[in-house]
Amino acid sequence: MMMKILNTKTMSFYFVFFFSSLCCAHQKNVNEVESPQLENFLSKWEKISTSIRSYRGSYQRCVLDNVYKTVQLSEGKFYYDKSNWSRIDTDFIDTDFKKTLYNTNDKSQKYVLNGTPYKIIEGLKKKWICDSKKIVIIDDLNQTYTKVPFDSNYFSSDFLEGPLPFFFGMSTAELKKLFYCKLLKETENEITLTFSLRNRLKNDNHISIITFNKKTILPIEAQIHYPNYGQTFLYKFINIEINRGTHKRNLWLSEYFGGDKLPFEIDLSGHSEKKVVIPPSGFCVVPYVLGFNHHDANKILKRSGLNTRYKLPEGQTNLKQKNSLIVQQQSPSVGKLVREDASVYLELISD
Repeated sequence: MMMKILNTKTMSFYFVFFFSSLCCAHQKNVNEVESPQLENFLSKWEKISTSIRSYRGSYQRCVLDNVYKTVQLSEGKFYYDKSNWSRIDTDFIDTDFKKTLYNTNDKSQKYVLNGTPYKIIEGLKKKWICDSKKIVIIDDLNQTYTKVPFDSNYFSSDFLEGPLPFFFGMSTAELKKLFYCKLLKETENEITLTFSLRNRLKNDNHISIITFNKKTILPIEAQIHYPNYGQTFLYKFINIEINRGTHKRNLWLSEYFGGDKLPFEIDLSGHSEKKVVIPPSGFCVVPYVLGFNHHDANKILKRSGLNTRYKLPEGQTNLKQKNSLIVQQQSPSVGKLVREDASVYLELISD
């Protein structure tokens, strides 16, 4: 099913651990259909997940961005436990994995979707470490690091880049209270469910499609669709191992993340600190949309939680008169701090 989203001939994999996306997914007009298969799996999921203290594994991820026309690839390892200790290492994609994307004789490294070329780019090489008190983001390529206090909102939003099961251990009743759940497909060994948030957020119509191993209840693959943002995330989870409390954290993870014997106490002596100003709760920074067509500019602004207002070219009364108009000016300007849900005014010109 995932392969059909991109290209059945070339996109034959992709995916990473993205449980956190379920917390912001939404699907309009979902008709819930109760089924014995769904109820049986959720009951089993609740029973098994409550006994899991932590787990670790590897992942592969592909991000298709319809605005910037890019396909971003990355892979790495992750660890998570219920006391909010976590680590995700992201690295450049393995060469063999990348070869499945395009004809190796094509030196342009372009992926063509519906006649439109997408540039294949590699994800960032970084570490994301949380010890339940602070978050440290390490950029090994540029030898910098950033420290921010632990905050549940920042914690969840940053993990659009990685795998965190925020509701592991949640009861079936609590899960259904938060999400629409629907059985999409079932085989002998796997089950695929869709999740969407009941109380949708403004501009959100996200949907997550997760394939689970029926025996272990652990995720195998995931698709997270953001049509309003023009993005699709595809994930594959590999070699997930469960710890039910029999292993001590540092001993279990010793050298699991490369040569780090103490995975939450990284030597940063060779790195310089990069200060980052996080917008106060309820505020966001206006992104750059000059030169984009009005469709893509609207998607970029929605990613930041902003609304769009247009000033049309002279003589034009509505957007339907022309397929695409280009943003010539924007107000507020890029980098300005504004309240979430504020409007950004775009002056458009004919393409």
